[in-house]
Amino acid sequence: MTLEQIDFFLMAVRCDTFLEAAENLHIAQSTLSKQIQKLETELNLPLFDRTRRQAVLTPAGELFLQEAAELSLQYHQMLQKAAPRWLSSVSDAVSSHFPHPCLHARASGN
Repeated sequence: MTLEQIDFFLMAVRCDTFLEAAENLHIAQSTLSKQIQKLETELNLPLFDRTRRQAVLTPAGELFLQEAAELSLQYHQMLQKAAPRWLSSVSDAVSSHFPHPCLHARASGN
């Protein structure tokens, strides 16, 4: 199970159809369907009732939705918190190894 599959699942839940979800994700509908099928296979649970044209959750899908939404939220919050620190540390490392020539000239008064 990947976080991408979980996010695909969550988008399919938010949208009326897999096609609409795929369009929102900027992927092909077949790609979305395959990833959700892989998720269902790994869980050994049907998450969607596929007898209708709309994406309707099964009872197992309803239970999985709660956990998947929480996991996705935690993951994306962690990325938001970590990204500024990570970018800052990368920027500091790059600056120390490759000082910008314009900054060096200003600092030395040239």
